[in-house]
Amino acid sequence: MSEGSWPIVALGELIESIEAGSSFRCRETPPEQDEVGVAKVSAVSWARYDDQESKTCLDPNRINTDLLIRKGDFLISRANTVELVGACVIAEQVRKQVMLSDKTLRIVFKDPSLKPWVLHFLRSRAGRQQIEALCTGNQESMRNISQRSLRMIELPLAPLEQRQEILAFIEEQLSRADATANTLQAIQAKLKQARASILKAAVEGRLNCGPEVQWKTPPTEALIEQVMGWEEQIAELGIRRGRKRRADSSLATKLVATAGDDQGWLNVAVADVADVQLGRQRSPKNHSGDWMTPYLRAANITWNGLALEDVKSMNFAPEERDRFTLHDGDILLNEASSSASEVGKPAMWRGEIE
Repeated sequence: MSEGSWPIVALGELIESIEAGSSFRCRETPPEQDEVGVAKVSAVSWARYDDQESKTCLDPNRINTDLLIRKGDFLISRANTVELVGACVIAEQVRKQVMLSDKTLRIVFKDPSLKPWVLHFLRSRAGRQQIEALCTGNQESMRNISQRSLRMIELPLAPLEQRQEILAFIEEQLSRADATANTLQAIQAKLKQARASILKAAVEGRLNCGPEVQWKTPPTEALIEQVMGWEEQIAELGIRRGRKRRADSSLATKLVATAGDDQGWLNVAVADVADVQLGRQRSPKNHSGDWMTPYLRAANITWNGLALEDVKSMNFAPEERDRFTLHDGDILLNEASSSASEVGKPAMWRGEIE
């Protein structure tokens, strides 16, 4: 039987109810075993439900057990970027007590066996086209889809036996894709280690390029002049951004001291070539206001660059803008993490978000 002979139904015809969560005062870290959390939009953004992507509820009087996410729940993102609004998952594993947030919906179906079929359709090109056409909002960083719009989505409904055959085929292909992804992740980890070793050798002047490649070291005087020019540019940049220039800038002096070095390499502190600035810490008073602005968290910095699918907003007063605004070319590092191997991940800001 071809798809053309399957009936087309509105999603609303298959739904018994849609349940919405609430907004809570939260701590940004996931809940411990005896605590209750609130799901972040990222908990449903990446194909599998992840209850680690949650915050800890700080309103014990508002905890509602009816909002707790349970195994088998069909969850969908009500608000996110245009690419991720309407992202959906079936909660296959639930390890923490986590409630629905105001940006996450739970769909209860009249026939629970329809959940995998609807899931794969909404993830398909045809499903995504309808979601993106029905969502509202004038900012790429935040779109919304209403419950009414979700009910309007149309999908083909194959007979039960054919649905089972198609779903079995899809699961087989997805298992193969997962196995391939795991292999690629292992390769990427090895490449990351190799890249770090190469960079370390390069900046220490130990990289053996072979006899056909020679290091070209400029004359010491010319190098000093060049670096002094850099210092002037750094000073001007610091003035424009409202940053204080180091009074004892002495990079050129250090170059003179190493003039006898055959390679021309120089070990310097980061403070000699850059300003190091800490971002502003979040506090409840900054969760709302008249100057809500996108900002980056440690979670947005990965070993593969910036992950900007889940960018939060915080209130920055006009007098804070010059100090905290990112500029093209800024180097970002996360200062803290629960894992030592995750501290200091670097990424470069290229003005991806206005």
